[in-house]
Amino acid sequence: MADRFWVWFRAQRVWVQVILWFVFWGPLAAAWLARRGGCLSLGLSVVPVLLWLSVIGASLPSGVIENPTPTPTVGEKAAANISTPASRATQPAAPPTPRPSPTAGPTPTPIPTPTAQPTPTPVQLVSAMVVEIVDGDTIKVLLNGQIVTVRLIGVDTPETVDPRQPVQCYGREAAQFTTNMIRRANNRVLLERDVSETDRYGRLLRYVWLEHPDGRRMLNYELVAQGYAQVVTYPPDVKYADVFVQLQREAREQRRGLWGACGEFGVPAATPTPERRQATPTRDRKCDPSYPDVCIPPPPPDLDCRDIPYRRFRVLPPDPHGFDRDGNGIGCERS
Repeated sequence: MADRFWVWFRAQRVWVQVILWFVFWGPLAAAWLARRGGCLSLGLSVVPVLLWLSVIGASLPSGVIENPTPTPTVGEKAAANISTPASRATQPAAPPTPRPSPTAGPTPTPIPTPTAQPTPTPVQLVSAMVVEIVDGDTIKVLLNGQIVTVRLIGVDTPETVDPRQPVQCYGREAAQFTTNMIRRANNRVLLERDVSETDRYGRLLRYVWLEHPDGRRMLNYELVAQGYAQVVTYPPDVKYADVFVQLQREAREQRRGLWGACGEFGVPAATPTPERRQATPTRDRKCDPSYPDVCIPPPPPDLDCRDIPYRRFRVLPPDPHGFDRDGNGIGCERS
């Protein structure tokens, strides 16, 4: 009963508790002291003391008076944390507290990188004027105030001027084709370098471009495509090697140029000509042994190159007509 009263009393506001002390406890304390023989003033003097104590008691937290929970010791905490396997099995595991995850935004769609356009390698073309056609694959040009010899890269035409070799089949045709192509460009050429500057003979190694009325053409390309030359490759100058090989394959299959006229590259030129048939030896006419590949009668009369139809033929001593002026074994080298 007393406990319920104290619980009710402490639940009241402070000023209610003060009034109750004055109304109830104060007179009781004064009456009790007066009955004991003390003076009334002594009894009244305890009223402020009781009032002070009631104020202090009202300010204390309610948990201290009502039912304080004992603080567990260290040993009790350890015992509480230890659980048997049976208890673990019977007690359902507490579901994990869901944690709010940040809302994932939409994944940005990657922007495709445009394929870079290939940058063409700038071709450095040097202009020059042709002053002489040596043969199908060699020319002389005026470049920077000097006359230099230019050897076409990647192609080889039949020989016509090499003193160590006889004139080869389709050699003259190749030289004439080169002459005609350059004349159509007004003897002006554009020279393109590959890797090497010169060959072992000091000749410039170049691809030769021509500006024709119908467009730009490469002379090296045309010689192979039309069957006037075969492909020769000398690394590192191989920029157009694959193109030239394919062109030669097509020319051979279609028997263009020398592939149809000569069969193979490097075949000696056919010597019989209409003029030569007229000089065919008969029973009453002899051929001088100094010229075994052609039929030229011995002197008299004394003949020169203008009197015979042959050019660049083999000459053996004693050369009674003097056709081999430089003694290299080839007669009438110049037209």
